[in-house]
Amino acid sequence: MFYADEIWSVDLPDHWGVEKTPDGVIFYDANGVGAFHITTFYKEYGAVTREDLIEIADRVDLVDVLLPYLNGVQASETIGSDKAYHWWLKTSNHVIYASYICEITQINRENNEREQILQSLKPFRS
Repeated sequence: MFYADEIWSVDLPDHWGVEKTPDGVIFYDANGVGAFHITTFYKEYGAVTREDLIEIADRVDLVDVLLPYLNGVQASETIGSDKAYHWWLKTSNHVIYASYICEITQINRENNEREQILQSLKPFRS
């Protein structure tokens, strides 16, 4: 299933649901174990740089990520019994922030779907 926001688009497994919230969009499998959340931030002057991403992420454990359509930085963390993945990606004058969270014990259950969604994330408009 193709989903397009004003700034980005993504291909989702057909059985995944979409929920638009005031601060972004949530994607999930109703019978699954985790959820994606994607939101965007606008930079008023100039293109988003890697340094902007590092400043927004405000973390020291960042590693570079190069996806088919976007690049940026990523990190992961354990929060109680959950595993969270974070991506700060740049496109023109927008930051696309994507996160995925699920229980640590279920981390491998949606690996393929998580990777498919992430790899399909691309700028829709610049």
